Amino acid sequence: MKLTFLYTFLFLFFTARYICQDVIVKKDSTRIKSKILEIRPDEIKFKYFDYQDGPLITLSKKEVAYIFYLNGTKEIFKEVINLKADSFYYAEPIVWQGDTTRSKKHTEPKIGDYIKFNVQVGAVMNSLSANYTRREPPAQRTASEKYSASSNKYIFNYNIGFNFLFGNNAYIKHVIGVNYLRSKGEYNYSSGSLGSSDGYGGRTTHSEDFHYVSKLDFINIVTGLRLKLFKKLYIEPLASINIIVQSDVRQSGASTVKYISGGPTPTLYKTETEYFSNKKVSAERTGINSTISLCPKISYDFDFNKQTLGVCISYNLAYEFRLPWIMVGFTYYPFKKLR
Repeated sequence: MKLTFLYTFLFLFFTARYICQDVIVKKDSTRIKSKILEIRPDEIKFKYFDYQDGPLITLSKKEVAYIFYLNGTKEIFKEVINLKADSFYYAEPIVWQGDTTRSKKHTEPKIGDYIKFNVQVGAVMNSLSANYTRREPPAQRTASEKYSASSNKYIFNYNIGFNFLFGNNAYIKHVIGVNYLRSKGEYNYSSGSLGSSDGYGGRTTHSEDFHYVSKLDFINIVTGLRLKLFKKLYIEPLASINIIVQSDVRQSGASTVKYISGGPTPTLYKTETEYFSNKKVSAERTGINSTISLCPKISYDFDFNKQTLGVCISYNLAYEFRLPWIMVGFTYYPFKKLR
């Protein structure tokens, strides 16, 4: 009887000692007898069960297969899902010891599930045949006016900006962005008009022939959708509000007034010409101002050295004004929580 009592006592002692501890089983089958103090989304903090006065140990969840808790439950850890994905994820702890229910534990939504942010730098290519109105004035019997391109040469400028992407749908995002763009242009302008009578049958004619060189700085506020085609390739049908924040338009050429006498044989008897060289005028003088345009964009995101980068190409086209530029740029997602 004494031996039976002793065996029973020892069995209960070691069994109680075992079940009063948490057992962490790693993916390499290593077992750790522990006292778990804290479980975070990506790590577990514990102390060794046999050395609870020792240091606090931190273990990545990526290394853990499952845990036997002291209350008899078992939790299986799935592979950690990349938090940069466009959707939420679920962990499914499995309860054992007679309770066969499976419960779902929803993670707290992250700001990056709804909002992404990137900065953009690039080069803008535009034709020198830019920065003047597309609108041809209506033909008149007493006046004419015309703009024309003076060069089809293409030049390069720079672009900087940033974009916010809103929405938790993996395939459709709303885009709001701000860009700073510079556009240069060269073009010709000519006009002619017939003046009023001088009271004696004579008239005056006015004509202008100018060459313009322009440099306009725009703030572009863009908005629209970002549609995922496949993998990390996106198409973005965007609209842009183009606001002129600074302009430098130079005018060179001549303005001429001719005086014609009346009578049966009208005769040119005086000509007055005013010459201009590199005279600064307002952007509105050339018929251009802040406007709205379409700027469709194609972009591709990729991971490089644990960072998210992207390349993009965009075309900005205004209906009323000659603002054709092609933009090629790079994007960078600087904040992990906003990817």
